[in-house]
Amino acid sequence: MKKITLALYVSMALTIGTCWADYSGLWWDPSKAGQGISIIQNHGSICGAWYLYDSSGKNMWLVFTGVLNSSNSFSTQLFRYTGPALGSPWDVNQVKSGPKGTATLTFNSKSSITMNYALDGLSGTLNLEPFANDAASMYWDPNKPGQGVGFFMEGRNAYLVWYLYDKNGEDMWVTSGTDVSPTSTTTNLYEFTGPALGSAWDASQVQSTVVGNASLALDDSGGIPINYNILGVPGTMNMVPFVCSVSQCTSPSSGTYEGTAPVTSSNKEECGYFAQVVFVLCDNSISGEAVDNFADGYFVRGTVDSEGNVSGSIYTEDDLAEEHPVGTFKGAVSGDTISGTWDDVWGCSGTYSVQKTHSASEILQQ
Repeated sequence: MKKITLALYVSMALTIGTCWADYSGLWWDPSKAGQGISIIQNHGSICGAWYLYDSSGKNMWLVFTGVLNSSNSFSTQLFRYTGPALGSPWDVNQVKSGPKGTATLTFNSKSSITMNYALDGLSGTLNLEPFANDAASMYWDPNKPGQGVGFFMEGRNAYLVWYLYDKNGEDMWVTSGTDVSPTSTTTNLYEFTGPALGSAWDASQVQSTVVGNASLALDDSGGIPINYNILGVPGTMNMVPFVCSVSQCTSPSSGTYEGTAPVTSSNKEECGYFAQVVFVLCDNSISGEAVDNFADGYFVRGTVDSEGNVSGSIYTEDDLAEEHPVGTFKGAVSGDTISGTWDDVWGCSGTYSVQKTHSASEILQQ
């Protein structure tokens, strides 16, 4: 292989792939073992939960949402919840939330996320790595909104993190780690205490206690009924998949654009061939995924300024999931068309022209 064309062959969930790297999974900072972040992603929308400990060392959880920008990051508020007391009839009106802090998450690669946060007057950083990212999904019971269960897999190990409320209606989380069964699983549930928020992290203070058990079984519709007993309180949850959708694409230009990107440089015989182009524009951010004629994949990210000028970069990913820039593109948005030029580090260059095919709302419904 002498050169690789970056003809920006792009596909997404609307066609055959996705326009974002998928960061769904369970993440942790190994230097602060005993807490972690669960992330579920749908296109550029991110929904997350941070399980940690409050100023007394009691477990607590915070949720956040955001949309990835062209820098592969977003800033967000951190919300803490209270809800119906464990064992009481479910009353959604008792589910209350309030902002407790802020965070900025930067997605460096599929193996690295940096989270800078400010919480209850304290600030800090989590350097997150994958803990269980082979498969990830979030489930909820629509009849009991305000809580949820995350399922994460690493090899044959399945991990469960359940965000719920204790007998006083305060937030609590329980976890389980077990060997997965293709049909059903019964497992213990553990509650944790740990270092007080703001104190030096001491992993020896992370202690777990068995507080119950749960039986899970996949049904024919893809749901997961859960029969549980927590702190002596039995119950059932009829769980269905939760879809993360954070619609912040409000500009009229937002949507999906498809077209072509021919090679025009004099060395086009060395650049190989090219095919379809798809950009996803969300307000002032462009995301994409490129596949060359050797079936190698690339990510495309860019911005649109207030005058509609487009600029961005093309990235490849190595075996360690680290991204490296290998090209650029520029152009302009005009009505339902984005067009311009591209070039790469191998001396190949060309043009592209794409037409709007789907609105932003249609993207998020996929």
